[in-house]
Amino acid sequence: MSPWIVFGNIIFALVAFVYAMVANSFLEWFVHGEIMHRGWGNRWTNYLEANHPAHHRDFPPHNSKNPNHSWRKVHLPLWAFPLTVSLTVLPASFISYLSSHGIFLWTVLITSSVYYWVYQYMHTRDHVPRKRWFENRESFIFLDIFHAIHHTFDENDQEQWRNPVNLCIVFPLADFLMGTAVIPPKYFSPYFKRR
Repeated sequence: MSPWIVFGNIIFALVAFVYAMVANSFLEWFVHGEIMHRGWGNRWTNYLEANHPAHHRDFPPHNSKNPNHSWRKVHLPLWAFPLTVSLTVLPASFISYLSSHGIFLWTVLITSSVYYWVYQYMHTRDHVPRKRWFENRESFIFLDIFHAIHHTFDENDQEQWRNPVNLCIVFPLADFLMGTAVIPPKYFSPYFKRR
């Protein structure tokens, strides 16, 4: 195989990885903010709209972390996996077809699948901590507090509920670009003190 073909495949894989990370960040932002908080009121989104307020009640600001909580209260349903992955893979399959580079499609498929499972794992870790070694790393502490700030908003305050902040858990690029990011302070309040 020519070194130029290998180089081209590496470039396509890198572009696909960036596309998948950005697309998944915006997908996470859109589903969480537009559907789960603002609501669309149709039969396709009713499940998410109905269950998300319960999640906020189960994990209020003063008790958003509890090792005794069940992970089942945190995870998205299993049917969300093929749905969310397909939303990023369908455009990628078109790009892959037009460019004749299958590596693009496979990279997006793998990246989006891993993104989904990392989301499930990190969201569980945010609410059901187990004192794992990485829970004390700066990047995880930042993302943990970033999500905890999201839970400080009260579902009974319709203005706050309809205009949530810190919607992304894995890669908050969309929060920063869409103006919904609230950056954790360097020295945290008692709710968010370091472990």
